[in-house]
This record gives sequence, C-alpha cells and structure tokens, in this order.
Amino acid sequence: MGTLLGLTVFLAFFYNPPTATQERDPAPILKDDTPPPELDPAILARIHDETRTNRLTIEQEALEHLLEKSLRVTPTISEKLGLPAEPVPIAQLRGSPGKYRGRYLWYKGELDYLSKGKPGHPVRNYEIREGRMKTEDGNFVLFYISLPPDEGLKIGDWVRVEGFFLKLRDTNLPTKLDLAPVLVGPEVMRSHADWDAVEALDPSVLARIEDGILENGELQDEQDMRLTLDESQDVPLWHLTSYARSQAKPFTADLREAIPAFVTRDQWRGCESGRTPKGTPFRLLGTLQMWRTMPAKNNPLHIEHWSEAWIQCRDLGGRTIPVWVPEPVGEGWLRGQAVEIHVYFFKRYLYTGLDPEGLRFQRRKDYYAPIFVASAINKFDLPKDILTNQITIAFSSLIIIVIIVFLVSALRDRKRSLAFESELVDRRRKRRSRTSETTTVKP
Repeated sequence: MGTLLGLTVFLAFFYNPPTATQERDPAPILKDDTPPPELDPAILARIHDETRTNRLTIEQEALEHLLEKSLRVTPTISEKLGLPAEPVPIAQLRGSPGKYRGRYLWYKGELDYLSKGKPGHPVRNYEIREGRMKTEDGNFVLFYISLPPDEGLKIGDWVRVEGFFLKLRDTNLPTKLDLAPVLVGPEVMRSHADWDAVEALDPSVLARIEDGILENGELQDEQDMRLTLDESQDVPLWHLTSYARSQAKPFTADLREAIPAFVTRDQWRGCESGRTPKGTPFRLLGTLQMWRTMPAKNNPLHIEHWSEAWIQCRDLGGRTIPVWVPEPVGEGWLRGQAVEIHVYFFKRYLYTGLDPEGLRFQRRKDYYAPIFVASAINKFDLPKDILTNQITIAFSSLIIIVIIVFLVSALRDRKRSLAFESELVDRRRKRRSRTSETTTVKP
C-alpha cells in the first residue's frame, strides 16, 4: 500500500512524459517538384544582335519558343529559374547580351505602349501582345506577353514585366530605340502602390473569383476552382488577406463565442454550394498534417512568402482543409499539432488526388474542399492554469481517497489484531487453569 501511494504521488507531481521531437515526427512538407521549362539551346543560338541589322528584326522561331515556355512560369518556377532579386543593370546587359540569353529577368517602369492581341501564338487560344515600358533611369524595355492585362491598366501606369531575355532590339518606328532589351514572359503585372489596410470587405472584389455557379444542379464558370496558390495571387486574394490581417486578434473567450467553429456538415455544404458568402469568418479547429511555402508574386502588401497548410478536422470526419497564409510556416511544427485559426472563406477548390480504393492501379479522382485565408496559423494549447487546476484537483482527490482507504484498512487490521491477541490470551489462561485443577485433585 505504501508503494502504491508513493507511485501515485510520483505520477501526479513528478512524472513528465517525453514529447515528440521535430526530428522524430516532423510535419511533412509538400514540395513543388514541377521542373522549370527547358529552353532549346539550338534555337537560342540562332538569335543575333551583334549588328544594327540583326537588331532590327525578331527571330520568329525564338519568339514563339519563349512564348510557349514562359506560359508555365509561376512565382515558384521563377525562383527555380534564378530570378534575380534586383534588375540586371541595362548597361551590363548591353555589354554582354549573350551571357544573359534565355535568362529569366525582370524590370519595372512606366507603361509606354501595349498592343492589342494578335494571332500567331504557338499555343492555341492565346494571342501575342507587344509592349514597351520606360524604367526609372530612363531606359526603354520591350516585351512580348501571352495573357491579357489587368482590367483598367492604362498607359502611364507603373508595371512590372518578368520574362526570358530574347535579345537587344533597335527600332525606327513608332519610337526610335537603340539596344533596348526584349523580354518574353507570360504577362505584364501592375506594380501596385502600397495599400492601406483593408478595414471592410468589398463584395465586388471577391466576386471576381470565378469558382462556379450552380445552375440546374451543375457548376458553371468554374475555371478558378482548380487554380493553385501560385496561380491565385491577385487582387481578390490580397484584398481578403489584408482584411484578415487588420482583423487579427488573440483568441479570447469573447472572440471564440463570436466566431462560429467550422465543425458541421451544413457549413461544409454551404461553402460547397455557394450559399456561404466569400469572406465569411470561421474558427477552424484541427491538426496540422502537411504544409508548403512558396515565394510571393509582386504585391501591394509586401508579402514575401505564402504558405499552404492542410488542416485535418476530426469533427468533419477527418477531412483535410487547405488554409493560405501570407508568411512562412515556422520551424518546429509537428504532424498532428493542434491548431486554432481565425479563417475567412475564399473559394471552392477542386483538386486531383489518388483514389484510396484504387491505389494499386494509381487511379486518381477529383476532390472538393473549401479554401480559407488566414493572417497566421496558431498552435492551440490548453491554458496552463486550467490544465494545472484540473490535474491538481483530480490527483489530489485520488490521493485523499487512497489515504482514507489506507487508514480505514489499517484501523480494521489493528482491531482484528487486538481481538486475536485478546482471544489468544484468554485461551492460554483457560488452558493453564484446567491444567492446574487436574494436578490438585490427583492423589
């Protein structure tokens, strides 16, 4: 009994079980293994810009080759291609154009000219657009792109262009240019001025997300449903992210009561059917299963990295939900780490994964999940004072009960021992008395 009591005290107050370590059970990181596009050296070798005659023309084969390859470039791919942190000085580029041929570069400046789409693109359903911008130091950069510009983009706006360096170009009309660099990229991006914090959501901005409309039981205009985080970095995502940042507060009892937890199938179906408005806040409870971090596209919020974390929700039958946050997920995260996140519904997401019933044959199927945006991912820890009080009360009660049982048992044993000893003494006395009587009567 004493041993049991000592063991109970040790377990209650001194035993500290080991916890999982980062080395033993790290949260798996989803890596983007998409290879960067490979350029054909033979085509690049046929580009010439040594003389003015060479620079007056564009090699059509090389232009089409770079237009096709640049369509695959996302912020993650551009990082793999070695996109420099700062623009290569144009004077340096002019001094050694062959060294930079086919390199993925970028410049920003004032949009000076942008043509309408023209046929001739090597990829079907795309058009070629030619543009010109003036950098801050007064140099001109020419570019060819495949995607239409943002709505409202006009001459004089500040823009940024990323693309493969084609050659140096001379022109006589409509503007006389000498040794102007030519970039071939996917798009011209508005170089946004810094935004003020978004304090109220604008439904018209979020309505630009085309993630499907239910008509007669079928989804229409669902082209944005399959767009990944790499491909979704645009005004609607920045708008909602800025709002999430402005509303970020530590979790309190009042905040938890005000924000509904995303735990019911009706809430899931509301997002799936489109009944839930974009930007609706929820409190997401679950465990971190995996995550990935990627570089951010040029944006007005000064976001440098994005992370996509997949959270498993037990209340929803173990379904996993992606959450996009504008920061790297910190080190030290473990698989199964409990999280509590203040999230906002962004869009419906359709992705392709392995079919559990067809793993042997590597069959794949489409899965749906709502995507949420949050300002950060927060670890969820039970408040220490509550945890300590509960443990203290539970084990103190157990120890008191054990002590009472020990005392009652000891008292009972003591009474039995005293009764047995008294009975034994009486029996000895009686035996001696009988022996004495027998000895006296004998002649």
